[in-house]
Amino acid sequence: MTGYKLILDNLNFAYNGQAKNVLNGLNLEISENEMVAFVGESGSGKSTLLRTIVGLYDRSDLGLSVGGVEFLGSDFKSWRENFAYVDQSCKLFDMTISENIALGKGGQATTEEIEIAAKRAAAHDFILEQENGYETACGEKGASLSGGQKQRIAIARALVRKAPVLVFDEATSALDTESAREIMETIHELRTDHTVLMVTHNLSNVVTADKIVVMKDGAIVEVGTHEELVAKGGEYVELLAKENAS
Repeated sequence: MTGYKLILDNLNFAYNGQAKNVLNGLNLEISENEMVAFVGESGSGKSTLLRTIVGLYDRSDLGLSVGGVEFLGSDFKSWRENFAYVDQSCKLFDMTISENIALGKGGQATTEEIEIAAKRAAAHDFILEQENGYETACGEKGASLSGGQKQRIAIARALVRKAPVLVFDEATSALDTESAREIMETIHELRTDHTVLMVTHNLSNVVTADKIVVMKDGAIVEVGTHEELVAKGGEYVELLAKENAS
């Protein structure tokens, strides 16, 4: 969808019952099929921002628009159709792999749609290796699968939704190094035809992002590519130094 921009226009956000904003005056423009990474110290507001963008909080109007349509608190359902959200929990249910993936489309996905999504999530091959293929039971909380396998099924579930914006909130933080690397490779491939928003604690994952958004105390303090931010020598460089020292 050409020109499918996501725009933050002086976005402010406070939790219910709290007078103080946790997000303050955020302005950002994200173009179609851009990969944008949000980084910052714990508590900087990056995950809260992603959840706010997706519409996970019950709020009235916010300074948000996507594809030229403004966020309206009265129409959460339509807004959320723009996004598919994957977090570190990769929550699966005690049903088959096929049924878990189909949930991304309210359980109404066809066999073809499920397999296409699984292939794009690099899940198809290991699914076929299971004793019952797509009809293999995942077990309670996906207990029959490894962490990397569960995350790939969660990504397939997001893809079958066919939303233009994919949102990954610390999607690799609970995985071993190799599984995390493979998941990141899959995420990078998906940017060819999706806008990708991601939060990660591992700065090596964001080097090739089109935009890196550095957050601090609920505000955006820097925006640029890895090279631009390194040359600037500001907050991003401090984050890199802290990561390298740990």
